[in-house]
Amino acid sequence: MTHSQEALAKAFELAWPLLYAFEPGAVRDSSKNLRVLWSRALLHSLGEIDDPVAYQLLPRATRALVGERAAASLWTQTGAGKTVVGKLEWVAQRTRFIDGQLEDWLKGTTDSKEGALPRERQVLLLGGGYDTRSLRYRRHSEGRRLRFYEVDLPDIAATKERMVARYLDASSAKGGEEGVAPGVIHIGVDMNELGEEGLLPRLGARGFRIDLPTLVVCEAVLFYLEPATVAALTSELFAAFPNLNGPKVHRWVFTDNLSKVGVTPGPPVPLSAKDKCGAWLERNSRSLLAHDAIWGGAIHFAAAE
Repeated sequence: MTHSQEALAKAFELAWPLLYAFEPGAVRDSSKNLRVLWSRALLHSLGEIDDPVAYQLLPRATRALVGERAAASLWTQTGAGKTVVGKLEWVAQRTRFIDGQLEDWLKGTTDSKEGALPRERQVLLLGGGYDTRSLRYRRHSEGRRLRFYEVDLPDIAATKERMVARYLDASSAKGGEEGVAPGVIHIGVDMNELGEEGLLPRLGARGFRIDLPTLVVCEAVLFYLEPATVAALTSELFAAFPNLNGPKVHRWVFTDNLSKVGVTPGPPVPLSAKDKCGAWLERNSRSLLAHDAIWGGAIHFAAAE
């Protein structure tokens, strides 16, 4: 990184809280969750991902900075803008990967009988943050046939719930999408403090069912969990859906660092990042569907069933 790039990065960090200094009664979270949402809004304006909802969830103070006009000038015509956009590529990559897996899973679990209601299905987002998928895919939620369970820290879960309500109110006032509210359940819990009880009882208390087709998503969340938590949580969720030799209706998607479950870059050689990921999944009675890796295998994009 050059001195000018380092200066830009530092300026960006210092300026971020100021974007919300005068935002009345709205989200003032300057954490990574809001930064990712801001990044996704910009990436949508640049045509890198399909996420129009991210822009609408943002506090009004920052929307102009990531709109189409700014994307066509500030972010693509200046060296500083290009540097920032370059840093967002992995957000774009993981968004496209997860969305692709979600859409493929939805197609594969749709009832093919003419006139039949879609099957009941559920998506579990670990460390959901300010994820937009429950809103972007709410057309599938009619009749509560698709439910999203978003797990994150209590304050984040509560804030996200308010953001969704505000979005739906604004959409209704503008005559936007009608009728279908997202089937989304926000569960506030510190996953590092689950204890021996684990996560599933907490999910079950909110309606989560292990007999329904399920997509489990870990998107850049394992970084923040203790190694023992990661091992216990992945083992618990893998064991909950023992369908390796049955119908392929459950799927796991990781866009994350897997070193805490032993999938690390480097030796043993000649095993590739894909081989190591596949071996870990096989030990948990899962089979690898799709795989990619970035940063020398430090981050895996993996889908399994």
